[in-house]
Amino acid sequence: RFDNSNLERVRLSLSPEEQDIYLMDLKKIDWNNFFAYFCWGLHTFVMGENPAPPFDTNIVDKDDKHPGSVITDVNFAYYTKSSFKNKRPKAEVQRDVLASTNVQNEIRNEAGRTKKPYSEIEQRAREITAGMFADPSLGYVKSFSYLLRKIWRRLYYQIVVDDDQVERLRKLQADPKTGPIVFIPTHRSYIDFLIMSYVFFAYDLPMPHIAAGEDFLNMFLVRDLFRYSGAFFLRRSFSDDPLYKSIFQEYVEQLLTEGCPLEFFVEGTRSRAGKTLQPKLGLLSIIANAHLSGKLHNVTIVPINISYERILESEAYSRELQGNSKTKESLTNLLKARNVIKNKYGDIYIKFASPISLRDYIEQEKHMHNSGFDPKHNADDKMHLVRDLGYRITYSLNEASVIMPTSIVSTLMLRYREGLGKDELIEKVLWLKDLIKERGGRVHWDAQKSDVFNVNRSIQLLGNVLFDSKAVVEPNVRKEKEWDRYIQMGNARNGLLHVFVREAIIATAHHSVGDNDVPRATLVSRAEFLRNVLHVEFIYRPDDRTSEEDLVETLNEMIKRGILRESNGNIQANSEAHEMYTLLCSMMWSFVDAYWIAAMTLVSLKSKTIEAGMLLGRIHWLCEKLYKSNEILFYECSSMDTVKNTVQTFINSKVLRRVKKDNRIFYEVVPSSNDLNTLCDRIRQFRTEESQYRQEMGHGPLASLGKEPLKDRLKSKWRQIRANL
Repeated sequence: RFDNSNLERVRLSLSPEEQDIYLMDLKKIDWNNFFAYFCWGLHTFVMGENPAPPFDTNIVDKDDKHPGSVITDVNFAYYTKSSFKNKRPKAEVQRDVLASTNVQNEIRNEAGRTKKPYSEIEQRAREITAGMFADPSLGYVKSFSYLLRKIWRRLYYQIVVDDDQVERLRKLQADPKTGPIVFIPTHRSYIDFLIMSYVFFAYDLPMPHIAAGEDFLNMFLVRDLFRYSGAFFLRRSFSDDPLYKSIFQEYVEQLLTEGCPLEFFVEGTRSRAGKTLQPKLGLLSIIANAHLSGKLHNVTIVPINISYERILESEAYSRELQGNSKTKESLTNLLKARNVIKNKYGDIYIKFASPISLRDYIEQEKHMHNSGFDPKHNADDKMHLVRDLGYRITYSLNEASVIMPTSIVSTLMLRYREGLGKDELIEKVLWLKDLIKERGGRVHWDAQKSDVFNVNRSIQLLGNVLFDSKAVVEPNVRKEKEWDRYIQMGNARNGLLHVFVREAIIATAHHSVGDNDVPRATLVSRAEFLRNVLHVEFIYRPDDRTSEEDLVETLNEMIKRGILRESNGNIQANSEAHEMYTLLCSMMWSFVDAYWIAAMTLVSLKSKTIEAGMLLGRIHWLCEKLYKSNEILFYECSSMDTVKNTVQTFINSKVLRRVKKDNRIFYEVVPSSNDLNTLCDRIRQFRTEESQYRQEMGHGPLASLGKEPLKDRLKSKWRQIRANL
């Protein structure tokens, strides 16, 4: 007979705090979870199989005994225990915010400044709060979750969440030292907002208040649904409206002091290009200020990466990035897009990064700088703190990413634009997947299915972007109106660039010299120049190392991996790693082309002042023109996301300056800036010409086949094979 009386005596001798650390109460064990891990370990370590890990849960059918049944979905929606921490009515929150000292002072200031009655300014403040504030309703959320559960089932195969991470989050929320929690997800799609709310609801976690753009206020019914789900709405910019700013700041601080979880997107807008954007610091500054002012003893920030196998808006993004106008958000356009429900968009993987304690982070910053670092009283130090924190968060978002098979396939298709045999594509996908894992990346791969199945599903999810003849896979680009498909592939590829970006910069810098023997110092210097040129494109590791130290470390890693080798102080490309070397270069060449074309556009300006939209349009037009005439090889360099980044880079480099005239934005070439022709020529050195590109890339089975249609190319290749027999 089993007797655990000794264990029970030990348990009872522990304090409540110790019992939380050392779990000895068998009643508290999640036996379903226990046996799931037991069986997984048995299959993995005893039988040598490769089952899916038990900690990944598909929340589309979470706790479903009969997936898809009405009864199960109703039970999920109405018996889930999630709730909002702030249960005060919206009217009461409005009253408290309007009565706060800061808002009252600003109302009086505006009344004095504009010479308008106090009552009129107060009425404007009420209107601001009415449009801005959330009005959370658990009843609406439950009804909405029932609908969402069915929508997710139609759109996605799986929405995967790591159960262990959720449990750690639950413990974090229960710890009083944590303070209010601020969730910061990546922003790739409008789905992000709904997905995260659904996750918190499904796991019985407190529902967050979510910062959303004012664009949604134009969407009848949708705005109310979002408001009842915890969304509050803010303008894109309000630096010129002190009253609006004071109301927004007071509202956020009140939510945090009441312990409400907060959620916002540090990127500020959806990333249409698939890369993590540079951080926007406005709301982060308000949160930091609430802690620095003593209103909050701590704030804990939890970055969250949402990885999509296929973005719902991918085709709309490619049209926008070609320079077409953004589709305005409205209920009508939403209804027009209802056909998307007929398609499948693969899997979504949600990963919570390590939490960042704001209090601990500030102490680390003080220790890193010096004893005089004082963000509480020094405005410059505070700005430095918030900026560094923003980059730490965005870097964490990249670190938490899960690479999707569609990203891997797209990367290879942009590398082998003339096509690959199906078997060779599968072989190269597995090769690239292993390279990602070697560098600490995670790849979402259905271990229960064959490699062939995973690759074929990725090709299917990429839709009409690829042409699959069963024997050969290639980009499905035949005519000018299909060029945007290169942008779609580029956006998918960008999801894995952060894994390779440092190595890619080194490889491109080495290739640019034109000689295989490159002195180490020369290579590092050229790589540092290229890194600075592409600074706005990527998020680099935020630490106290210089860019030169980071590049030297990367170079040493590439030598250890055999991509490069060193002899007598010279760096050489290893011929045995030619495929990896050229893959790394191919990741950067489209960006180099964009910056070269932008520099050429500035050189060619007859007038040194140009309207902002016109400058962007000219750069984009020149990209397309040069691609059409075969002067450049990478159409994706014309992406408006990259074009805008080129302009921002030249502003940061003091080559351009932004001026405002008559409420319009203009750019001026700075007269005292370095010679633009010299800059243009330096960037050009990192490009690859067509003949060189074909020589470098000419290792695939179809590399020698020109740009004819696939059928003609295959016939031509077959004639060559027969002639050699």
